[in-house]
Amino acid sequence: MEIGIVTDSTCDLPSDLVEEYGIEIVPLNVHIDGETYKDREDLSGDEFYERQRNAENLPSTSQPSAGEFIKKYETLSSKYEKIVSIHLADELSGTLDSARLAKREVSGVEIQLIDSRAASLGIGLQVIVAAKLRKQGASFEDIINGVKKARDNMKIYFTVGELTYLKEGGRIGSAQAFVGSILNFNPILELTTKTGEIIPHSKIRGQTRTRKKMIDLVSDEISSSSEKVWLGMMNGQAGEVYEKFRSEIYNLAEQRSAETTVFETKLGPVIGSHVGPLVYSSVILKGDFLP
Repeated sequence: MEIGIVTDSTCDLPSDLVEEYGIEIVPLNVHIDGETYKDREDLSGDEFYERQRNAENLPSTSQPSAGEFIKKYETLSSKYEKIVSIHLADELSGTLDSARLAKREVSGVEIQLIDSRAASLGIGLQVIVAAKLRKQGASFEDIINGVKKARDNMKIYFTVGELTYLKEGGRIGSAQAFVGSILNFNPILELTTKTGEIIPHSKIRGQTRTRKKMIDLVSDEISSSSEKVWLGMMNGQAGEVYEKFRSEIYNLAEQRSAETTVFETKLGPVIGSHVGPLVYSSVILKGDFLP
């Protein structure tokens, strides 16, 4: 039985992993000053952040159409009997709604949709779990269960150096008042995979203290654990502060005796539209169930 794996462009997986594991991607759209671009296809991360800084208006985003999902699923139906389709948190986007509409229109292939309740590498690591399980010959049901277990055991934290994008983007739900109340503080936010919502975690004064708190959040999760760990790191164009964070994450990984894998990527245009360039983030996934 052949099993296909589909995700969307907000997974932010590096192209080499997408190619290595045969992952299919449906792009979201980015709108900048009247022009529309396909995420990952028409704009790289660095190109986008340059455009974002110089745009007359803040960029906006939109989900793929149901037609784009139909085209993807129908194309794959000639190759696969079943498809696992893992997407941006339902709480943050209508992407899954488009996939649901498409699923109703496509016959000849069984499609399982999964709400990652995550973004960026939070989605990406769930997709890698699916891909590794497929490579190991796992059943359709075991792949689905493995992805959901990964989702339920994942922690995602991020911080931003400027608040304009978060406040204007309208995607931060209960964290809106928290962000709006901050003056001379850096917010640390959590994207909880219990619900897919962005919730307040901490507000810290100064970049150095913020970075230390971000490191502590990772350390607290993994230092006392003997389980297998996957760590994800993402940033827009956070520069030196991210480089220090990155170095400290690798140090934490090296200090562990248990198996630890680090994944790193640049946040793409869609996610970057809502958080701005001065963002960095961590994803912590642990458990000996990891393939």
